[in-house]
Amino acid sequence: MQFSAKLFYRPVVTAAALVCPTLIPSCEERKGPANVAMVVEEERFFEGEPEVIEHLHRNQLGQEPSDFLRSRADDAVNWQGWSPTLFEEAKQEQRLVFALIGSSRFTTTTHFFDQLKKRPELIKRLNEQYVCTLVDIDVHPEMALQMVALCAEIKRPVSFPVIAWISHEGSPITWLPLTEKDINTIDEVFDKSDIMVAQVWKDDPRYLIDNSDQADERRAIQQKLEPAEDASLETLRSVTLSSAGALAALYDPITETMDGIGGLLPCGVLRMAGAVGQSSIADKRLKDSLRRLARGLSGTLNRSAIRDPLDRGFFSSRSSLGWEVPNRLKAADTQSTLATAYAQNAEWTGQPEALQVAQEVMAFAELELASGGESIGNFWVMNGDKIGDHALFWSQERVRDLLPADVFPVIEKAYGISGLGNVPPEADQRREYFRKNTFAEKLTAAETAEALKLNPDTTAQLLESGRKILLAQRQELIERSNLVLKDETRITSVNANYATALARLACITGDERYLTKAQSVLTYLRSRHYSPEGGLVRIGTVGGRRKIRARGIDYSSLIAALFEVYRMDLDPSHLIWAHTLAEEAIASLANEDGLLSECPVDEVILASKTFSTSMIFSDSTWGSIYGPLERLNQLTKTQALNDWAETIRTYLLPLVAQYPMSHSDFLISSLVPLTDTVVLLEGDPGDAGFKDLHGLLLKPKHDAVTILHVTESLPAPLEATPTGKPGATVLVGGQEAGKATTAAELRILLGGEGS
Repeated sequence: MQFSAKLFYRPVVTAAALVCPTLIPSCEERKGPANVAMVVEEERFFEGEPEVIEHLHRNQLGQEPSDFLRSRADDAVNWQGWSPTLFEEAKQEQRLVFALIGSSRFTTTTHFFDQLKKRPELIKRLNEQYVCTLVDIDVHPEMALQMVALCAEIKRPVSFPVIAWISHEGSPITWLPLTEKDINTIDEVFDKSDIMVAQVWKDDPRYLIDNSDQADERRAIQQKLEPAEDASLETLRSVTLSSAGALAALYDPITETMDGIGGLLPCGVLRMAGAVGQSSIADKRLKDSLRRLARGLSGTLNRSAIRDPLDRGFFSSRSSLGWEVPNRLKAADTQSTLATAYAQNAEWTGQPEALQVAQEVMAFAELELASGGESIGNFWVMNGDKIGDHALFWSQERVRDLLPADVFPVIEKAYGISGLGNVPPEADQRREYFRKNTFAEKLTAAETAEALKLNPDTTAQLLESGRKILLAQRQELIERSNLVLKDETRITSVNANYATALARLACITGDERYLTKAQSVLTYLRSRHYSPEGGLVRIGTVGGRRKIRARGIDYSSLIAALFEVYRMDLDPSHLIWAHTLAEEAIASLANEDGLLSECPVDEVILASKTFSTSMIFSDSTWGSIYGPLERLNQLTKTQALNDWAETIRTYLLPLVAQYPMSHSDFLISSLVPLTDTVVLLEGDPGDAGFKDLHGLLLKPKHDAVTILHVTESLPAPLEATPTGKPGATVLVGGQEAGKATTAAELRILLGGEGS
């Protein structure tokens, strides 16, 4: 068992000091006269009589915002929701807080509850000794970020759930990420931490509180961000190009692998490759490298088991060295981000089939996660180890028995089905999947037909027939076993990314139905997740449930989606709302140091890192909001937005240069100020000439160009004076670079005939 630095921080606090409180000065010795009031308040906590708050002794999850939290409302543990109020109440009851941090997207979290249910004595200890809180990281993404930082402190990789003991002041005392092995021996694992904490709490609670506070102070110093000495646009250009080149160099086209990706799908890398590779700032050598990366990586994912050929969605991560053993999670954000990347890169990479993949992925997302079409849920996961494996890994005999005689050879060849199993030894070193097969479309219908010497059309029909049979069989297993757990919680950032993907597909395909859906999603968010009085929320109030205020990723994702949809429909209300949200984000999230916190500053509980600066689980707030802030500054000349964009750039540049893999979202955002181009369109959107001009700007190579349709009724703060003449005015660096009345003229202004 590894205890946190809260208890064993070397060299300041040792194990001997832990049981010898005299090694640390008392509160009275450490605090000066100016802090008398604070000392009196602390004395009330340590010396006063504890109060009894009735609802802390009952499970209170019935009205919590997420499906996961409400699913534990009948637990015997007296779970409470996560909020600042909880810690005020813990202070009144003079108890420590025990937190379980996780999500139902991780089967280990579900497994923890299964094991806990078998241990009534452990449940009794939790209820009697602690104020217990269950934290859903999908509701509170800042807690996922904080757990990553805390687990790194004890040199453990983060895994959920995490259990943590926390003081009433919000200072972590000790914590532990739980593996499957830990959960199976949870009594022993819990005791190792709890006995130490409980004993010190009994002997000297003041010591435990003071020690955790001091560790928080040290942690704040260690986690302090350092600004770049030079954050000029010239430096930004240099870092962007060198970082994109470094990422491209990590891809090996021979082995079709890329170093440093980790277990999650490289959605950000694919988007970055297309964005930078098609931009005007990249030279031919970098374009070629990034095109090779995008083509190879997307092709590898398509042919692997990470792409489910049965329902055509993508699993969100892998559990092996290669891509042949997927985890059981399919998250909405994964589908949206990959659909955006595949659509964006299809023409540029010379892979027209990538657009079909994007459309199929979105069709899966809408079928499985979107009800009614106006919004999308969070994720679905195959919940249960034994049955989950049975649904994902099939023997050759089982596949043969299910399929007609003429269909089986086609599926066998296309999916690489083998009697010994198709999971390579390097991905299955313990041979857990010997004689088992994952499903992956390793050969296309045309390639399968050529390999089997069959008619291509017939082969395609047989392949589709086999897919439907196998999918129906799996669906039957899922329904019979209640296997798939769906989280239908409507989250702002998830739906914003969904709208972005829909708008991108509308842009590439010209299919108005995608745009209509994207507009519907924005309408849903504006009516259900936003009000001028209360601002933006992450999760809305439904049936009296507790609402959750917007986090940084909600603001950044939604503002980006508004710009994406505006590119298509030129509705100025999108830009006005984006500007309002940006100002609101700054007002809500800006901390005392002038940096954007991930959660509202008045809701920050733990003192450890609350900034979303790196792509750990998905896009980061800082990296993805930077581009939209720069666009808003281009259009509105709002000094505050310009200052915030510069602040983000100043603090991110050193991190990007050192860890480009974790900042591919910022590399995309940086294209906006580096291109620094605004095109003012005038005229009737229904006219053919206007459509030609607009259509040229919708090419992925012009993603970094900011568009504004200038009309007489354009509301403030959008600053543009109409000339009354149809056409396009190009502004570079805020200065007019030329006018165009035709698409050919505009193409030249934007970079020549090849633009």
